[in-house]
Amino acid sequence: MKYQIMSGSIGLEKHFRITESLSPYAGVIGTVNWSQTTYKYVYTDSTRQMITSSRGFGGSIMVGAEYWITPRISLAGEKTFGVSYTTASSGSNASSTFAVFISTSSLMLLIYL
Repeated sequence: MKYQIMSGSIGLEKHFRITESLSPYAGVIGTVNWSQTTYKYVYTDSTRQMITSSRGFGGSIMVGAEYWITPRISLAGEKTFGVSYTTASSGSNASSTFAVFISTSSLMLLIYL
């Protein structure tokens, strides 16, 4: 089996500093991806190969807050909501998927150098 994947994302974040220590924020993220998996089946009299591929794109919005413990260390919490569209094919079969999701919740300790 051979697996190949390529993915890229870009995002923007806007912070709204309320106090010296508290900074809520909101942002957007755009993502594109491509993947391909090649399966090779070896039989006693022949070898067969099947290729499965997918392409997709999506977007997310995120909201969070960052609390500054010191000028270079903060704690942040974040929630992400998004949509995605993916097409996939395997041999002569093809499908498309549209999804709306509540993605990740994160609690982060950030250290800025």
